[in-house]
Amino acid sequence: MFPLSGCVVTADRSPYYTHEPAPGPIDLRRIEGQWFVVNADYPGKLEFYWDGHMWTGRIWIDYFSKWEALMDIFFDPRTGELRFTRPAFNAPYSGTLSGNRIAGTFIYQGRTYSWEATKEAARRGPFLDLRSIQGVWFVTNAGFPGKLEFYWDGHMWTGRIWIDYFSKWEALTDIFFDPRTGGMRFTRPAFNAPYSGTLSENQIVGTFVYQGSTYSWDARRH
Repeated sequence: MFPLSGCVVTADRSPYYTHEPAPGPIDLRRIEGQWFVVNADYPGKLEFYWDGHMWTGRIWIDYFSKWEALMDIFFDPRTGELRFTRPAFNAPYSGTLSGNRIAGTFIYQGRTYSWEATKEAARRGPFLDLRSIQGVWFVTNAGFPGKLEFYWDGHMWTGRIWIDYFSKWEALTDIFFDPRTGGMRFTRPAFNAPYSGTLSENQIVGTFVYQGSTYSWDARRH
């Protein structure tokens, strides 16, 4: 059916033959191990391990406080391309490794979000980072004095606020802190008030929204 001149026969090569050598141990170590991840602004940890045949991995988001297995992990050590799926949210992730940082996006319920990860080994002194907000602060909240506390339990932040005028502690929720930028956010459920601020040395300055109006707050070390 086909003339011989139209056929090329190559011996000893499977349909999966490639000119590129298989990745060596050094290539695999480029993503293998633990990473510090910020996933749509939520901090956590990310791990990848090579078992000699395939990648395994898992992700921990501090807000949920549990490990989730990852699936369909693909990494190209030549280009730095990385892909995987987070089954718990049916979310496909993609990213690119550059140095000790991975930056990319993921899709959840039709929307695209950003994520990034840095090598845990490149973040020496994580406890020092956490102590930069951990502990007791003197707060001025829309002109009202009080106290503010944040504590890290090893997996997530807890916190509470005391305003002298009300004379009672209130729990805080949805606490997020980025030790690299100093940015922080939390919610004061008793007033349904979202707070945001930035740490600079021993002071946090920010705003919060209550009943549609924006107010200022600041805190300094107690």
